[in-house]
Amino acid sequence: TLNMVSMLYIPFFTALLCRCFADSNVTEYIYWKKADITAWHQYFPSRALQEELLTNQAAVAAVNSLASGLNTSLSQVVVFQAQELQTAQLLMNGTEAQGCVNGITSFMSDAINQEVLTYNDCSADALPNLLRLYYSWAKLRKSYQAQYQRALTGIDVCAETYPNNDAVDRLKACVDAMSNDYFQSANATMAALDPSPAMSYVQEVVVECASVASRVVVAKGGLFLTMLLDCSALDPDIDQTLYAQELGEWKGYNDTLAPQISEAQVLNKAQVCALEAEMISYYKLQRSALEEYLVKSRGFDYYMEKVQSYLSSYYITVAATAVNNPGDGSCATDAKVALDVITNTSAYNSLTCDIAVVNNTRELILAVNSDFAHLNSQLPEIGNSAILNCFLQGFIFAPDTIIDCFKLVYSGFDIDYNNYHEDISKDVNILTGYENTFFNGSDFPCGHSSLKRTYLGADTVLYHLQRCLYTTSGTTYFVTTIPSWTTDATSPKVSTNEAGTSPQVTTDAPSPAPVPAPSPPPVPAPTPAPFPPSTAP
Repeated sequence: TLNMVSMLYIPFFTALLCRCFADSNVTEYIYWKKADITAWHQYFPSRALQEELLTNQAAVAAVNSLASGLNTSLSQVVVFQAQELQTAQLLMNGTEAQGCVNGITSFMSDAINQEVLTYNDCSADALPNLLRLYYSWAKLRKSYQAQYQRALTGIDVCAETYPNNDAVDRLKACVDAMSNDYFQSANATMAALDPSPAMSYVQEVVVECASVASRVVVAKGGLFLTMLLDCSALDPDIDQTLYAQELGEWKGYNDTLAPQISEAQVLNKAQVCALEAEMISYYKLQRSALEEYLVKSRGFDYYMEKVQSYLSSYYITVAATAVNNPGDGSCATDAKVALDVITNTSAYNSLTCDIAVVNNTRELILAVNSDFAHLNSQLPEIGNSAILNCFLQGFIFAPDTIIDCFKLVYSGFDIDYNNYHEDISKDVNILTGYENTFFNGSDFPCGHSSLKRTYLGADTVLYHLQRCLYTTSGTTYFVTTIPSWTTDATSPKVSTNEAGTSPQVTTDAPSPAPVPAPSPPPVPAPTPAPFPPSTAP
């Protein structure tokens, strides 16, 4: 009965597995190649495009803010002059110097108004030019998005054209062509946006116009103090030396607007580069862990051949025993069927573990992608656009106004980054372990515990073969001593990539395999000897 059930079970079992997993590697390969492109799109070109859009919008707002608030900002540069003017008006009131002071009362306000007009002329083309840059951005984005969608659609067409495992080389060539076209477009898009066209224009034109205005006002502020000192000479009650010392307390103004912007950009670039380095490292890990493996996905036949090779000595033993004991053929036949069941079950368990590892890898990759996507989505908001948004606070010429404003925004991102980075590091460490011990480290993944149970089952088959021969012939045989398994130079290269517990290999039914853990020493196959011919006692 066992013989009949086993012989019916094995072909059905094999056919079912072949039907279920025949072309799964093609499907997985297509899935991950598209995920590969999508990840790159999300991490880099998409972010670069979004950052440029936000920068352009912030630049428009900054230009408008400067135009409306420049008078106030310039007034803050020469507050000292305004204060000294008030003091001079009080000190020299009713003296011969009063007329002189009244004559220069509007000097600084006139100077500021003149520089505001000059700035407006200098930056008159700012808004039209930023609008032109926006149209260029929109054209670039449209072109890139078309190439991105073309790549994803083209990969699907490749899969429809070459759906089977026997056309993997042509499938890869087709997919690689689509991928190469996409990455060329992606790299060209990023190059066009680095450095930011909108930010470069603001720095080269708008900021320079504002800085020139501040420098001119500062120079006229120094001249104004000289004029006040000259007026004081008309008042005999004023000590010229002491008054000159008082006016000399003004230290001028060191224009730091452009350097502050550069400092903020350096700070931002350091953070972005650090995150990009992590994303690229992870991106390479994702590709190395999956692309090569999945296109050569190990199906049921692969594991079947492996287990058969590991149990070859057992099959030889059973065959030799059958030859030596022609009168007890049913015992050897049953043993052969039992070995076949063990082989199929072991192969199934290994394949199940293989699939579990890949599925768990997919879940981890999705989790890491989600975390990186969250951080990546914030980068455009802490870059050039954040710097330009600091212009909206006004008083742009005050010391450290821009850099201090930017650091507040940056610190908020840094807190979020640290929170997410902990989860990312944990998941990436697991993925790195999979890549080292499973995807690249073994020709029989999840095999250590599974293989030990397979050998144990095969030893049990030989034991029952001995008992069967004794029962049918009355011959006494030495019971085989099950060998202790130790590392051997000829042992298979295996890996215990199992999640929590190992797949249970039994002769009844396979149990599902979870996902992998670190690799213990490999298990060599024992080498049983054939049983001698049966002889009557």
